[in-house]
Amino acid sequence: MTKKNQWLSVFISVSISVLAVICIARAGTLEFAGVPVDITTDTNEDLVIVPGSGGNVQIGDASGTNSNATSNDDLHITGIIEVDGVTYCNGGIISSGISDADDDTKVQVEESADEDKIRFDTGGTERMIIDDSGNVGVGTTAPKTKLTVEGALTLKEQAAADADTAAYGQVWVKDTTPNELYFTDDTGTDLQLGVSVSHTIASHSDTTATGAELEELTDGSETTLHSHASGQSTQVVGTSDISNDTGGWADMANMSITITTTGGNVLLLFSASLQGGSSTDDYNIRFDIDGTPQHIGSITNTDGRKTLSIQWLETSLSAAEHTFKVQWYDINGVVWNYGSMYPRVFTAIELPS
Repeated sequence: MTKKNQWLSVFISVSISVLAVICIARAGTLEFAGVPVDITTDTNEDLVIVPGSGGNVQIGDASGTNSNATSNDDLHITGIIEVDGVTYCNGGIISSGISDADDDTKVQVEESADEDKIRFDTGGTERMIIDDSGNVGVGTTAPKTKLTVEGALTLKEQAAADADTAAYGQVWVKDTTPNELYFTDDTGTDLQLGVSVSHTIASHSDTTATGAELEELTDGSETTLHSHASGQSTQVVGTSDISNDTGGWADMANMSITITTTGGNVLLLFSASLQGGSSTDDYNIRFDIDGTPQHIGSITNTDGRKTLSIQWLETSLSAAEHTFKVQWYDINGVVWNYGSMYPRVFTAIELPS
């Protein structure tokens, strides 16, 4: 070969190498066995490799058969993907979780084969789980409902319930001192939960009455009564908001029952939440049987809303029509019953003689 041809050959070789470097450095198309491959960098200096039409990008597959690639534009890696010593892909199976360096804080998908659960661990202890039914457990590995919490649940106090949403209720803590727990239904009606009442109930009976006084029910007690075939049971419920500021006894609205008995005994039951306005308020309740007062129940020296329950067993009634009423008053002022929120209930039960 002549010297001129040698220099020409060197020039052509160097030119092709430079062009290849330029293409790889910024943008260009290379052909491998006749297949074009675009290699570019974007504005973020990312390396972008675009295979020819119908092709895939493969790393570590010496066969070059695309046997593991399922569709166009796949990226197939034969081998292990590892970041800072943690394996995220091995043999085509994505890792079943994310964990810290010592593996005691992690998120696991399927701790055992095909359990279909997601577990959240911190400090070597499982704290939360989402099971295969979509139930969420906090502090438990076996949630029973959509949300199961084992342990105390802390609610931040607030002034009032959030905006009403149809078909949804709310449980919230009112920012009073001390705090009060409330349930609010989808109409915006607030109901205080877990009311704790401390007071003294003084009972009085008329010694001339033909009756037997029963033990007072404490706040929060529940009584189940069954009527017999030989008797009858009648109950009235008051849901209106009422008050009495007359300074004397008055019939309580909607608390009147008239029944015709066969003679014998009638059990009277009454319960209501009463509201006064001062620490010297005395709430008083009594039954009236055919115009004769019986059995006074009272709450003395209290303020705020309190619950009062009284009972009376009237004996030796004649076989006739009888009317039973509830009467009330506040010695020192006005007393209320907010029946729309805390209904008052009066029941008369004829017992077999």
